[in-house]
Amino acid sequence: MSTSVTNERYEAIVDAGLTFFTILVGLKLADLIDDRHGTLCDDKWPCFVMGVAVFLRYITGSFVHQRAQHVNQPEKHDGPFLFDFAFLTAFGIIAVWACVAETVPDFLCRLMWFTITAILWTLGYLGFVVAAKAHGKPYPLKYLWWILINAIQLLVFGLAEFLWFPAHPTISVLCFGFRSLWMISGAAVLLLFADLRLQLGVHEPPVSGEAASNGPVSF
Repeated sequence: MSTSVTNERYEAIVDAGLTFFTILVGLKLADLIDDRHGTLCDDKWPCFVMGVAVFLRYITGSFVHQRAQHVNQPEKHDGPFLFDFAFLTAFGIIAVWACVAETVPDFLCRLMWFTITAILWTLGYLGFVVAAKAHGKPYPLKYLWWILINAIQLLVFGLAEFLWFPAHPTISVLCFGFRSLWMISGAAVLLLFADLRLQLGVHEPPVSGEAASNGPVSF
């Protein structure tokens, strides 16, 4: 049986930060539907679906990572914790910036910046792994697959922005017309479920004593 560990040093901050992040992003997503300036028009709904899929990826990933690496580990490790919280703050700011975009290309561009920030986080995480190995201490190598899935997401949004033709916003499939942006939204949803499947594979229930041995190194 696994032993439940709760690190009160980080628990309250993690819960407050993630709750605030979730509410903030949820409220700003409504701006895409409102489209008060009328610039997104019929594209507001695929943009909304895309935003939900992208931001839900990072909300679930942040909840799982923060609790697994900080709340459920007994050690004091302020360095990695502050690093993660700084990026959580950056994610929230960029997500709000994306939600107030007034054109589809701007929205896609800001989602690209959001994704680039996620890739930078993964590279920073790799730095902690290397530092831990250099000190002869364990640090779980769990999140490098994020580089691949975020690279795919960055490519999808980059191509969508580059090939955006406002004069030809529909694609004909079997005599049915689909707004091209729905295809990008569908890709974002597929990436969401691919991410969730990877999260389930990475965060297996720990065996007894594993939580303490595989926790983050102290900095």
